[in-house]
Amino acid sequence: SALERHSPPAHTASVRLSLHPSDEMIKYDHGTWGIWFLFRLRGSVFPKALCWAIPSSLVSAGFLYLKIWVGYTDEMSSGNTAMTAVGAFVSILGFLVVFRSNQAWGRYWEGADLLQQARGEWLSAVSS
Repeated sequence: SALERHSPPAHTASVRLSLHPSDEMIKYDHGTWGIWFLFRLRGSVFPKALCWAIPSSLVSAGFLYLKIWVGYTDEMSSGNTAMTAVGAFVSILGFLVVFRSNQAWGRYWEGADLLQQARGEWLSAVSS
């Protein structure tokens, strides 16, 4: 029939997508002081963060070396330009942090409200 022809094979229905080779949850061993799980690589953000941090550090070190090699000194430029750029960067970064925190706080309270509403619905369903 047409339904059988267009439906996926039965063995594809059980396929699950996973980011890790194993589908099990990450088991953390907190150790004696409760902080040893911070030094694990599996499930950590540090390997991905280092992929961005190391090249950025190398570029920064290269610019510093170029500055020293050319003989550029701080007296050759006005300090106000650099401070204006730093001030603008810090202002934009501060705005983004506050904006993201406000969004996260709003999402948290929306989830808490929905959870309370579901709890009330369940209580209402069980008590009637």
